[in-house]
Amino acid sequence: MFTDGHDGAIRAVLDRSVDAAVVDSLAYDFEAERSPSFEGRLRVIHRSPPIGVGPFVVLDSMDQGIRVALRRALLGMQGSADGRSALRAAGATGFMEAPSGHFDEASGVAGIEDAAPEP
Repeated sequence: MFTDGHDGAIRAVLDRSVDAAVVDSLAYDFEAERSPSFEGRLRVIHRSPPIGVGPFVVLDSMDQGIRVALRRALLGMQGSADGRSALRAAGATGFMEAPSGHFDEASGVAGIEDAAPEP
């Protein structure tokens, strides 16, 4: 069943449309903070080892200068009060260049051979 995202998967379990769902811990934590009452109605039955959060992607056709500026802005967010505030609001601590192998655990779970993002 396609639920249109992790929050939809959580709602589907709460609505008893499905018995179980796989959700990202960031989505789960965000929903728990937004609606504390749901947490007692759900049970986490498994947590995977830490895996890299999905990459930030842009179109191949994006202007190289804009791409570089965007990368610099995202990687530098932790360096300013406004950036840290925006990251906190999103439930994140920052962006980083994905080191080699960062997505190996996720690709192994998904059965994908080479899931490393292009630099």
